[in-house]
Amino acid sequence: MAKTIGEDFSQDIKVNRFKLEEENEIQPALYDYYAKQYAEVQTSKDEKEDREELILAQKALYYRKNPLEGVKPTDASIEAMVIVDDDVQQSKEELRKSKAACYTLKGCMGALDSRKASLDNLTVLYSKNYYQNRVTGGTEEGSDAMNESLNRRSK
Repeated sequence: MAKTIGEDFSQDIKVNRFKLEEENEIQPALYDYYAKQYAEVQTSKDEKEDREELILAQKALYYRKNPLEGVKPTDASIEAMVIVDDDVQQSKEELRKSKAACYTLKGCMGALDSRKASLDNLTVLYSKNYYQNRVTGGTEEGSDAMNESLNRRSK
């Protein structure tokens, strides 16, 4: 069964220690896919930051020229009017969502770095014949066989 990258991150980062060659082959593709996703959300976040800065400046100029009735146009009152403005609030919400996506993908990139380190460690263990006499499968029979093997080695 072929692995489809990007459908389920928790499946993407799993490592099958019995298929190290395949896992090592797919690692660059996984990293490339998520690095591109991260670059896209980072770019989107940067654009939203620029947009928010523009909206803040436009609103500040607007409220300086058109103060609310009964409000003296001081720096503090203009700042307050800008902060509560609906366009500014919407811009801030969009930026928060972009930052959240960015933080999530940054975490994914860290997990992929950990996956790479795990693959490196497993490859070293394999090359040192760590798994040569190991029993797999997680069955009771396998556990008994592993315990027997360990007991013989310790005697």
